[in-house]
Amino acid sequence: MDILALIIMFFMEGFETTSTVIASALALLAKHEEIQEDLRKEVLKACPLGKEITEEAINSVTLLQNCITGLNRTRIGYELFTMSRI
Repeated sequence: MDILALIIMFFMEGFETTSTVIASALALLAKHEEIQEDLRKEVLKACPLGKEITEEAINSVTLLQNCITGLNRTRIGYELFTMSRI
């Protein structure tokens, strides 16, 4: 396999993994509407509409950090990705 083919393969697999994890997170938020609403309020408080979104503002949203950590801990996105590849 040539280098270009490997680069394309790594890029596509990384994209697929990322999109699967994001889809898993959105599915969990859809199931837990109260958490979704709390997260929405916290994000809008840290990043008001019309204002620039900064890394500092995103990092200040603790519920978002907790959701990401929880998803990583449960590895739901990884398991769904693995199942879709079988």
